[in-house]
Amino acid sequence: MRPTRNFIAVMLIGFAIARITTACTPDPAESTGNTYADCGVIMDDPGKLGDDVIVTMQNGHMFAFENEDGDWCIGDLVSIMFDDNGTLDITDDIILDHPRYSGWISAEEMQQWVKEAR
Repeated sequence: MRPTRNFIAVMLIGFAIARITTACTPDPAESTGNTYADCGVIMDDPGKLGDDVIVTMQNGHMFAFENEDGDWCIGDLVSIMFDDNGTLDITDDIILDHPRYSGWISAEEMQQWVKEAR
């Protein structure tokens, strides 16, 4: 490879990393407290386009978001960025960014998804 190609390759990789990092960072103007990421699973039929998708977290709390693309299925793992709304109460937490597909688990694994409080 010539030096010019190496330079271009390094610049493209750097740009891609910066773009990915920026895309994953929530807008601080939207935040009213601390932000955190969590992962849940879709345990019930998410319905069709425009319906609410219900996500169950491992602590048993449930959150909903609009089924914007109609591509969610039972067993899908969903990663979500939350804002704690400045409180310790989980039920008032706000979804900051579009939920992201993070994998899939079987019906047997879903039966053990919610963990007992310790």
